[in-house]
Amino acid sequence: MEGIFEQYQALISAVLRLEQKSQAGVEQRKAHLSLIDGSQLRINEVWIDGELIKYAYYRLTPTGVMLNGWDNAPHHAQLSTFPHHRHDSTGVHPSRIRSLTDVLDLLSAQLLPEDG
Repeated sequence: MEGIFEQYQALISAVLRLEQKSQAGVEQRKAHLSLIDGSQLRINEVWIDGELIKYAYYRLTPTGVMLNGWDNAPHHAQLSTFPHHRHDSTGVHPSRIRSLTDVLDLLSAQLLPEDG
């Protein structure tokens, strides 16, 4: 996970917490990041035999209020992208996000100044 953080060092101002546990082909990765705008990104992933099975990525204000989040918990079956979905202040929506890289790419596009 550290390699991904290095790729996005312009977006990530600090890694506040990083935890990785592995047992019998199951790996859980958790992290809390501080982003350049002061918001935080909380990461929780479960990998089985190298495949991302479960994920939750939540971006919070500095005071802990959720701005948006993406996960694949198997609820909200009515959504076209089930089980993948996005949370924000207006509710739950379909989502194309499938990985931490997807989230970091999206947030980079939103938060980093354009070149030139």
